[in-house]
Amino acid sequence: MKIDLKRRLFIGTKVDSKLREALGGIGPGERGFVTKEDGPYLRLVDGDGDTYLGKILEPGLHLDAVDDVRRNIVSIMSRVCGGKVPKLNLSFYCCEDDSLIIAAPRPAAETENRDPDLGDHDDGGFHKRY
Repeated sequence: MKIDLKRRLFIGTKVDSKLREALGGIGPGERGFVTKEDGPYLRLVDGDGDTYLGKILEPGLHLDAVDDVRRNIVSIMSRVCGGKVPKLNLSFYCCEDDSLIIAAPRPAAETENRDPDLGDHDDGGFHKRY
């Protein structure tokens, strides 16, 4: 076995109904903290039919920094959810070519009418579970 020194990791949690509800209440001023774009805040990614929320980690992140990342995720969630953070079961996932290995694209019929940044509008702007 070999390690890939260039592969990024994703630390995050699957968006369940409680987290989806919390994200649905995010005001316009906090929307920039949760996005589908790569950046310094939280990122929504599709993976194997579900949506995940978390952060992309650069390769070789030192183990001491992992707790800082966890605290940062909780801090951002606290800010955007008005201090009421649902329980976050954070896990690591491997990224491949800027997408999660678990990621599977949704069929075109499911994505045609979606806002590329917010997903379905009838569920608070985030993808429903299928």
